[in-house]
Amino acid sequence: DEAARQVHFARVGTQYDAIAGLGDSMLQFLGEAPASALAALGKFNPRVLPFAYGIKPTSTTMHAALGAAGKNNKRGIEIYTRFDIFPAHLDGCKQVGANLIPIVSSKDPGTTRYDWFYDDEKLIAVAMDAYLDTPSLFAHMKNAHDVHELLFDHSTCTTEFLGVLPEEAQAAVARYNPYVLPLYAGLIAA
Repeated sequence: DEAARQVHFARVGTQYDAIAGLGDSMLQFLGEAPASALAALGKFNPRVLPFAYGIKPTSTTMHAALGAAGKNNKRGIEIYTRFDIFPAHLDGCKQVGANLIPIVSSKDPGTTRYDWFYDDEKLIAVAMDAYLDTPSLFAHMKNAHDVHELLFDHSTCTTEFLGVLPEEAQAAVARYNPYVLPLYAGLIAA
């Protein structure tokens, strides 16, 4: 909320200024962004990608994810994928993305996040997904494979694994030439 954003900026605003001074920086808000946050971060030329669709994990799945994270001090597997949509392919890309939601909702109980955001003007989509563990990631890859392949008819993609890409998953996702961004610092909310 706005009060939390103000507290955060009061504490770390100089770090944002230092990052902005390093050169080209881009900031994306996934979902909504208050006007005050956009104004405060104007030097980053922020982009807002509205939420399009996603899953609502069951309370059991989310509870298991949060419990495992707290107990083992780990976050599961988190993935950020940016799709650069071909001109005149926005509707097709959105349809394929929407077709994935019922698959994930009904067949992927280990998926704790699967959200899609679109910037219709810039022809960009972002998918944020998270899995309890490697078997949950593999289950999703198996269940959604055929529909995933259709995304390549409408876009190119860049995939980033946030944190750790388990060794047993590296070969399975090598085709996507993913980036792996190790966790540098963070917190797990209680």
